[in-house]
Amino acid sequence: MFIIQYFKNGFSYEYVFKRLIPINFKVILYFIILTFLSAFPLNYQIIQEEGFRLDFIAESFNTSIPDVAIDCEVSFAGINCQENVSFTHQNVTYYIETYDESKAYEERSIILSNNRIYYLQGESILESRGYQGFSDTLDMGLLIFSDQVEKEALWQAFGEGIEGSFGPYIIFNALLTNTVIQFVIQVIFIIFLSIVLQLFKYQLSSFMTYSESLTFIVWMMTLPAVVGVGIALFEPVFASVIYQFLVGIVIMIVMLKYGRKYYL
Repeated sequence: MFIIQYFKNGFSYEYVFKRLIPINFKVILYFIILTFLSAFPLNYQIIQEEGFRLDFIAESFNTSIPDVAIDCEVSFAGINCQENVSFTHQNVTYYIETYDESKAYEERSIILSNNRIYYLQGESILESRGYQGFSDTLDMGLLIFSDQVEKEALWQAFGEGIEGSFGPYIIFNALLTNTVIQFVIQVIFIIFLSIVLQLFKYQLSSFMTYSESLTFIVWMMTLPAVVGVGIALFEPVFASVIYQFLVGIVIMIVMLKYGRKYYL
């Protein structure tokens, strides 16, 4: 299978120049696989930390609580209130009502509809798949009879429940976003390296074509991608930086040690 052969080429530095081919669909597919590997360190960290969480929701209720009482019960099944309610807390407006796409909500809003929660920020909308964050029934109607400590506990549980309900969606969205960003970065990185690589041809009598240089760079990304995955298991934060650094180092060493001999 060509993937196995390309993987071997990524480590056969002495013979890689004899095996170079113009970039084609198979090389591009191999590049996409390497992109997933290079994105693994941050994706691994995202999964560990449950995505780029909406930490400000729970945190806002930890620092202060709204001066309002809502007669609602919130559980895994959804929210049940005596009437529609809206209030603003820490620059976020909360609506407890059926979500209406035609309605103009505030710039930053959280709408607690019957069976799901919506987070709106400008034109962006996040939609939970339910009320997964509320494992136990939370009776917000107790706010009327509670002292300050009990009110703080109720509101904190309310904020944590909202945040927890977005967990699965946020993880998927964060993984997708990071992978796409990594792909774009890798494309730009390859184009930059291919331009730098062309500087070698002015000192040599013959040289690889530009299309072959793209294949060469993709193959040389193999070792850094594997090393990056290994480092991610221990220090995900540094894996991406080390990956980018190793790609440049590997290409320079291979060109200086083997490229000059091949392209005399």
